[in-house]
Amino acid sequence: MVNDVTEFPLFRDLSPADLELIVPFFTSGDYSSGKKLFSQGDSADNLYLVIQGELIIKYKPYDGPEIILTRLRDGDVLGWSTVLGNSSYTSSAICITDVAVLQITSERLRQLVTCHPQTGTMVLDLLATAVSPRWKDSQIQVKELLRRGM
Repeated sequence: MVNDVTEFPLFRDLSPADLELIVPFFTSGDYSSGKKLFSQGDSADNLYLVIQGELIIKYKPYDGPEIILTRLRDGDVLGWSTVLGNSSYTSSAICITDVAVLQITSERLRQLVTCHPQTGTMVLDLLATAVSPRWKDSQIQVKELLRRGM
């Protein structure tokens, strides 16, 4: 698992010392094809980093059928509700292949920021950078949401 964290694309610019600090905060998980990582409305407990595999993100509007929002693959991040301070996930994540992930709970992410503020802040900045391409011109707002969620 150490290699998975230290080689994850999101963390490629962290120093070896910073990588050493963050490794203990993550756990690994393996999920089989067809498995739901989480459902829309579930308690938002984990942020996931996709090491290998493919997932789909589905959303069920109140007044319509479920729709596929996106497909995620190696190097992608999901479970943003966890770090944005939402109490529940706003969509569902389903494995369409066998999937290997790194995961971190919101509590462990808060501990990382509290115990190692400089490294924790760098991780939050990296997370903001990872999500902001999906939200044009929003990196500053995302960083603030992440910090408030912590």
